[in-house]
Amino acid sequence: MAEANETVPTTARPFVLGRNVLVSLGFTGGLLLLSLASSIVVARLGGPEARGLYSLAQSLFATVGPIASIGLSFSTTYYLGAGRRADELVGLNFAVAGGLLVLGTSVCVVMLGTSGGLPQSPMGLAVLTAAAGLWTAVFNEHARGYFLGTQRVVAYNLVQMASLGLFVLFALVLLPMDRNGVLGALLLSHFSVTLVLLVVQLRAIGRLRWPETGLRNSSLGYGIRASAASLGDFLLLRLDTLMLAFLVELPALGLYAIADQLASVMSTGSAVIGRMMFAQSALDPSGAASRRKLGILIRLLVPAAILVTIIGLGTFWWLIPVFFGDAFAPSYAAFVLLAPSIVVRAASGQFSMYLTGQNQQRPVIVAGLWAVASEGALLLILVMALGWRGAAIAKTIAYVIQFIGVYRAYRHLEPPEERIRWILTRGDVQFLVQWVRSRWDR
Repeated sequence: MAEANETVPTTARPFVLGRNVLVSLGFTGGLLLLSLASSIVVARLGGPEARGLYSLAQSLFATVGPIASIGLSFSTTYYLGAGRRADELVGLNFAVAGGLLVLGTSVCVVMLGTSGGLPQSPMGLAVLTAAAGLWTAVFNEHARGYFLGTQRVVAYNLVQMASLGLFVLFALVLLPMDRNGVLGALLLSHFSVTLVLLVVQLRAIGRLRWPETGLRNSSLGYGIRASAASLGDFLLLRLDTLMLAFLVELPALGLYAIADQLASVMSTGSAVIGRMMFAQSALDPSGAASRRKLGILIRLLVPAAILVTIIGLGTFWWLIPVFFGDAFAPSYAAFVLLAPSIVVRAASGQFSMYLTGQNQQRPVIVAGLWAVASEGALLLILVMALGWRGAAIAKTIAYVIQFIGVYRAYRHLEPPEERIRWILTRGDVQFLVQWVRSRWDR
């Protein structure tokens, strides 16, 4: 068995950024459709209250998840790329998920016992859902790190798509019965994917091993730093929802959630590409090749993000009522205020992932902390003055602050003779055309 484990594939071969980006973008189209379908199903079958409850539960998963996972998704990718043993790295992942299962089960038992059944408040229900399902979300994210580290990019993307697709199916069945069915659908979708990933990883790796001390310490150290860096992104994404849950009524939270999701969906492509940039950077110790590819990505992504944002601004004013119902028409105003963040996130995500791949997490963490603190303070002020739409302004400003921080950090790391260019050049277009032709010929 030891010999079999030694042959577990690693990413010793170069990471093919362009091909993997195209594969991921192909899946992104499917994710966008499923995300739209999930929102339509929840909005139509459950109304603003169910949509607000779903957003609240998602926010808890997204906020607590990076802390609970200890960043092992990132460290698994990183150390597989360094040629370390997959059976030890995945063994550590399984141990962390198992610990979360025990902890989450204990929290559920205490909550159900003290409240005499299901909690009545939306926050209580969301906390109970997170306690019951967090371990599955963490396990699935760890598996994605394993797939990315072994360059199985299709499997990496399939995990997220399968989870979202199953949520839509479960929601169609459970939501007509009760508003809280949206939380049951969320749990079942995560758990179903976990069962499949459990079997897939065990069949690919065989017997798992507890990592030796050096690998365990280095993996946890890298993971904790990466987790702190990614936590800033997750808090920026979900802090507004968590705070609004205490500041506005649940239907208003549901209205804001639609606008926020549309902006997030339109940023999905850049986020997926950012994870590919992390893998590229992590497997490029000098960082020189990754910087060249980063420049091309920035010059392509930013114009694409601007175009997508303009299309959204020109169409969502009538698409939102058509798809989600007339009750969600006010969501368009919040989307307009969130629209600039789509372009900013397209750029900042690439710089953050490049820095993380170069083991430069500290400036990413600092930029995230400044952005989150700014969002929290501004949200309190603006919601009091402008209502729930004020949260959109606070979030957009926070993303700008985060971008300034990570871009400044990148400039300090970048050699003076390699200053990044922002305007798409004729050479970039020629490179892209030649690259597409070469892939087409193959």
